[in-house]
Amino acid sequence: MLAHTYRPPRRVRGFSLIEIMVALVIGLISMVVVLQVFGASEGLKRSTTGGDDAQIAGAIGLFDLQRDMAQAGYGITSAGPGSTGLLGCNIKMPTGKTVMLAPVTINPAITLLPAGDSNTDTLLVVYGNPAGPTEGNLIANQVTSPNVYTLLSGTGYTKNDYVVAAQLPPTSPSGAATCSGLALDTVTTVPSGSSTNITVKTGVAGITPNTYILYDLGQSPTIVGYAVRNGNLTSCNYNDTTKDCTSSTTSGNWVDVAGNISSMRALYGHNSAAGPMTGIADTWDQTTPTSACKWARTSAVSIVVVARNNEYSKTAVTTAAPTWSPPAWAGATLTTVPLDLSGNAGLPTGTTWQNYRYQVYSTVVPLHNIAWMGKVSGC
Repeated sequence: MLAHTYRPPRRVRGFSLIEIMVALVIGLISMVVVLQVFGASEGLKRSTTGGDDAQIAGAIGLFDLQRDMAQAGYGITSAGPGSTGLLGCNIKMPTGKTVMLAPVTINPAITLLPAGDSNTDTLLVVYGNPAGPTEGNLIANQVTSPNVYTLLSGTGYTKNDYVVAAQLPPTSPSGAATCSGLALDTVTTVPSGSSTNITVKTGVAGITPNTYILYDLGQSPTIVGYAVRNGNLTSCNYNDTTKDCTSSTTSGNWVDVAGNISSMRALYGHNSAAGPMTGIADTWDQTTPTSACKWARTSAVSIVVVARNNEYSKTAVTTAAPTWSPPAWAGATLTTVPLDLSGNAGLPTGTTWQNYRYQVYSTVVPLHNIAWMGKVSGC
């Protein structure tokens, strides 16, 4: 019989302290590398997304402005040669406010359009949508004073159209309307059959035959203001009786068009007064025309919009403000406009404009309804 041999249990050995420490160091290094890669990826993703946001906001803002400005002046300019229509005339709106009838006004009186963020411009765009002739219709007689007119032609008018009765000057080579006392009126009864009589709500008393023109602005003329407020591009409809566009603080007056807009600037493109009208802009400035003839020589508007992304950078990524110049058409005198972003509103507390990236969008909008007037005698 074999004797049983006792074997003591083998001692179980684990990792040593040194091996554990080496494993921890390797694990920590791996985590640091992974986190760095993840952080770089996330930063790139946020920068790309923020850039996309700025591109979208800038494109939307510029498109909205360009869309309205391309139609500016329709219904208030004359489609026939030799006349300036209602250009430069002040008109009283149903809201009680007085607005100058010009295609695009840069920085109108602050009592009419309150200033936006610092270092930005404001714009007032005006155009109608008449179905009738844009050069107006001669009032051949006043059947009943003050609101029943006999027109030279009764076609093209619709009930509830907005109209303006303006007196022709006694002598004027430019055919400019006499602008005193103009008010926006509405059509209540349109001509029917062979009659050319039209009835308006208020009318003008004491009209001498063949001395007044009735201009039709259509049923929904656009008189809209644009301003950058609190870092957003906003607009207000001056033809809306429920809004007071002269107030920038009352809620609901100014509505957002595009967010994260840091600046909007604009310049008139004038056809220089020296020499005959050519329709080509050769001078760029912010000098608002003071007469109908000068408006007839303002053939374009150059505009720029600066959009900001949402991604805050710890270091200054925009060290210098961008600049902008209109195109050099026909040897035009260029005015370089600095886009000062130091007053950039809408930034989070404690941040500066230099810690964000910006997209600059600019274009030149031809004022087609000015060009279609042709050459105006005397201008």
